[in-house]
Amino acid sequence: MIIGDLLIVGEPPLRFIKALAAVAAALHPAFDEIVTPGKSKESCVLCSLTVRDFLWKVGFKDARVVTVYTAIRAVGVDGVEIHSVGVGDHNGTVPTLDGRTLKDTRDRWSGHMVVEVPSAGYIVDTTMYQMMRPAWPMLTGMMATPIMRDGTQSYGLDHLATIGTTQPDGSTVALWWLLQPNGRWRAAPDAERDRRAPVVKALSRLFTKAKQSA
Repeated sequence: MIIGDLLIVGEPPLRFIKALAAVAAALHPAFDEIVTPGKSKESCVLCSLTVRDFLWKVGFKDARVVTVYTAIRAVGVDGVEIHSVGVGDHNGTVPTLDGRTLKDTRDRWSGHMVVEVPSAGYIVDTTMYQMMRPAWPMLTGMMATPIMRDGTQSYGLDHLATIGTTQPDGSTVALWWLLQPNGRWRAAPDAERDRRAPVVKALSRLFTKAKQSA
């Protein structure tokens, strides 16, 4: 299921779908009115904390933010890697063809963050826009996918979630959200509650309105 820029993998609970619909419709547009348009699409701390707070307000009291390394890898029918990229690996642990390892700076935190909702069985990643590539045209800017905390590891990191798909040309694409603790986000300006409060309210109003009209 795709709602706007949000791809929903599998079949989450109906109430959670309704909450995701509010996120798909209003999260980034609401931030566009507050910060530089498009800035929220690369601000995982700001957006993840916003979605966590919103989900908590509408009843998902176990919603929490989790720091991860997210990696995507495309492999051709011949078994040769076409392209790979990752976001959030502050330790240089995971090799990718993209070859980037970000370092913390005064203005930028090097990690990546998503929202985990155990009661719904899902994670939500709202800032995947920076990972979109021609090698995997199926990828959308936001994604909700089932939690898979099954003890599996990749690159020495535990899986939070993973999905795979075969593309029309026969190539395969795998996505991993790997648990990688990185608490330095707490000192980032985007962690300030005042920055997200108006958007949390906007999402909550939209969810309530949709619920009343249902």
